[in-house]
Amino acid sequence: MLDWVDFGEPPNGWGSVGKRPLLILVGLTGVGKTTTVNAMKTAGMDFTLLPNRRAITDALLIPAMQRINGKTVKIVQDRTQRFTYTRQYREYFPGGMAYALAQMVIKQTVLSDTAVLLFDGLRGANEVTFAAQNLPQAQFLFLDAPDSVRLQRLSQRNDVFDHVQVGTIGSDDETAVAIINGERQNYDPQATLAALQKYASQRLIYADTTKHTPVEIAQMVAFQWKS
Repeated sequence: MLDWVDFGEPPNGWGSVGKRPLLILVGLTGVGKTTTVNAMKTAGMDFTLLPNRRAITDALLIPAMQRINGKTVKIVQDRTQRFTYTRQYREYFPGGMAYALAQMVIKQTVLSDTAVLLFDGLRGANEVTFAAQNLPQAQFLFLDAPDSVRLQRLSQRNDVFDHVQVGTIGSDDETAVAIINGERQNYDPQATLAALQKYASQRLIYADTTKHTPVEIAQMVAFQWKS
């Protein structure tokens, strides 16, 4: 974890994430979150990228659950095992990843006066509901894509993080299918979108990444920030 990020009560010179303008990316693996962030950078948008979901899961969620389970704290790479730990974390801390995000504090010296914080990202309905209710300055960018498109993107992106221990899975296609199925068992994107429409409709941007280019989505975000 970065030395300008911590969790808990903020000491002098630090501030809570919840008290800063914040853009939260919402979407499953393969919808185009990283590509969108890169497009926002290219467009010259002023934001500070927070440690992402993966980093917080490694630094906070998994170790907390391993300690509770009486297990040795160690890195977990298998995606299905990580889903299990994040689901257990939600059972202990309603809001799950959003709860962890709300506890995040940052060193004020690393931020410009105008920078928006950007977090990648939240997934389930309970996470976005908690965030909408407890992070009043947060805006949400919901990125969507059909499973068939996500499958194609996952099969082609060659991310070392896309690792699943399921039988003798070896091909990229089989690994991608296992990841998508695992996410579907834990997160319902339609329920997530419905929760955002209910609790944060005025703070929500929706984009289907098969219908809008990354540049167009970056423009949508820029317009929302200015309004």
